[in-house]
Amino acid sequence: MADEGCQVIAAVYARLSKEDTRTAGDNGTARQLELGRAFVVKNGWTVNESYVLADAGVSGANFDHRPGLVRLLEGARQKPRPFDIVVVAAIDRIGREQVATSGVLKQLTRAGIQVWCYQDGQRVLFNTPTQKFMVGVGGFAAEEYRDAVRGKTIATLRKKATEGHATGPTAFGYRNEKQGSHTVRVICEEQAVVVRRAFQLAADGHGDDRVRNLLTTEHPRASGWTKNAVRRMLSNEVYIGTSVYGKIRNVDDDGRGTREPVPESEWIRVAAPELRIISDELWQQVQDRKAKTRAHYVRTPGDKLAGKPESGVVARYMLSGIARCGVCGHDDNAGRVPPEAVLLSPAGSQRRRLLLEQRWRADGRARPGRAGGAVRRAALRSGPVVEDDQGARRPAPARAGGPSRHPG
Repeated sequence: MADEGCQVIAAVYARLSKEDTRTAGDNGTARQLELGRAFVVKNGWTVNESYVLADAGVSGANFDHRPGLVRLLEGARQKPRPFDIVVVAAIDRIGREQVATSGVLKQLTRAGIQVWCYQDGQRVLFNTPTQKFMVGVGGFAAEEYRDAVRGKTIATLRKKATEGHATGPTAFGYRNEKQGSHTVRVICEEQAVVVRRAFQLAADGHGDDRVRNLLTTEHPRASGWTKNAVRRMLSNEVYIGTSVYGKIRNVDDDGRGTREPVPESEWIRVAAPELRIISDELWQQVQDRKAKTRAHYVRTPGDKLAGKPESGVVARYMLSGIARCGVCGHDDNAGRVPPEAVLLSPAGSQRRRLLLEQRWRADGRARPGRAGGAVRRAALRSGPVVEDDQGARRPAPARAGGPSRHPG
């Protein structure tokens, strides 16, 4: 037991990961804290209510993004320390990564703080090599359990995906319905109308931004429309009746939740004709339009896009996305200004705009958007240009009858 003859102050800590939630039953964080308090009272100690802490839904391998644990360790470093003992259900509540768990126990031990587990009523000793070894063995068992649960979860989700069952968040246009022991997606016709509208706008040449704006006006929703939401919608094969699973995977990086792309050869594709919302023809029109737009965008020497394509040909300004200032690198977009203008010229500040224009002239730069007009005038002087089916450009044939409307 802790030192007798003086008041002993205890902190109580609880943790429950997403994996544990499935099998926790009545052993959630609230229950852990309740049992921890009872253990403190049973031993005649006093609970410091400021340090009754819990982290719910956080992996035991994540030691950086756990507010409760971070606050606990900050308290342990204070002088005078606000508690003498930390009570947990078991060592795996501190963590399921053996090296990092030992690191936490080392910090607490060095601060003179004892760690007690109420499940077995024992103090966790971490002083001698043998004691550290025993803690390491327990940490290994906890980490092995976490890895086994992770492997089973992945296998179960892949099996469900292969059988065409719902495995995650529902795409816009569908709703989940429970059927026996599994969940399936069904078309939500009210949302399907919006999906068809978005695809038709994209096929007509509108970029993701324009589609987003039009959907916001025509079909507002509580969560709002974003450019990324439109982009994901227009590239989701589920709308043509093909369910795709496994495009990304979680990396086991100590529970931080990092994801990485998966090679297309490892994706799980399942035919789901009952989920079709748009035709193959409309889908292909949109994908061809996106591919054509991407081909016209400026690329870096490493063959990376200099900016995100709008995936459309209906643009307000001539050089949107295909030209950049040779001085500051900003894309030439009439009505938009270089980054320094955002910092120096708040809305309504006419004086600062004038000062910024003086800067542009002093640097020999054209005002944003002026380059588009210059290119247009030069193009008209050289005559119209047409593009054939292969994308090659050539002078347009002269019109019969009448002089050119744009003489040189």
